[in-house]
Amino acid sequence: QVPVYAPSLFATGEGPGYSIVLYMCLREGTAEKAKTEPGRKRALDLLQAFSSQDTSKQRDRLKVVPRMINIEQCHSDGLLSNTEKKLLVAYREKPVLTRPQHRFYAGENYLEVCLDVHKYAYLARKGLHSFRPRIKHLVFDLGLVLQGNQKEELPEVMLGGVRLRGLDFNSQVTLADRRRKAAEE
Repeated sequence: QVPVYAPSLFATGEGPGYSIVLYMCLREGTAEKAKTEPGRKRALDLLQAFSSQDTSKQRDRLKVVPRMINIEQCHSDGLLSNTEKKLLVAYREKPVLTRPQHRFYAGENYLEVCLDVHKYAYLARKGLHSFRPRIKHLVFDLGLVLQGNQKEELPEVMLGGVRLRGLDFNSQVTLADRRRKAAEE
């Protein structure tokens, strides 16, 4: 959930926004490979505990690892100031725990994770909002990792990731628009 309104220092959590939906599943054969590869077994065990135990102790381990791919290109094209470039380079590939701005919904054979940027800290929302007009030019990867808290859970293993490019919040299609178009067809 990504807000589109200007952030306020004293208000969080409400207002119009966009949903970016990602769907991930385990590759076929993951369980079999985990039997012979310790790293996969460790990651699969962590994922199973994370998915099956509805406790903050387990669920507060989720981390997002952002990486902007085209920092130099955006800077040379004048889309990023020197300060913005330095900030993006400094935080590139730095894992961020998603807590407490996440919610979980579980069902048979699925776990939905909702990361609510509306509830992020003011500076994070302000930073994201400042990129809104330029975000369609940015290319970035988002990885998901479960934090390893014990020696036997390390090193951490990337669970999945996605590359996002061409996000244009000015050419969005609303649910009402989709329904209207479907009714016309």
